[in-house]
Amino acid sequence: MKQYIHVPQSSDSDDPNPLIRIEHRESNAHVRDKVAFRYHKNAKIQMGNHSVIGINDAKYMSGVVLHYKWRSLDHVRRKTRQGVAALESGNIGSGYCAHWRSLDKYKEKELEEWWAKYTDSESNHLVYDPYQIG
Repeated sequence: MKQYIHVPQSSDSDDPNPLIRIEHRESNAHVRDKVAFRYHKNAKIQMGNHSVIGINDAKYMSGVVLHYKWRSLDHVRRKTRQGVAALESGNIGSGYCAHWRSLDKYKEKELEEWWAKYTDSESNHLVYDPYQIG
């Protein structure tokens, strides 16, 4: 499955819907497995919905995913704080969610600098690709 990661820009509108607001994405698609399956009491979804264990009829999907993983700096703060708390409470090994763990260690100034670099369309070679509604 192709996954396009959309990245906010300072020029974005103030529309609350990220599908409308965020119009740039990374130029290269990432390839990630995603899985779909019918409910089964033995099914256990693995981290990131990349696989499922406990059943035999899971289907790996093909197609395109538009991924809006970071919608604002406030979203980064909230998602990393909550994500790391969930990892720690579930005793999830350090090999998972390294991006959350590393961002959670940043001091506020470092996080703001990371965000400025992440959302810089020039250095990240972002392309204009607004979502087509309708």
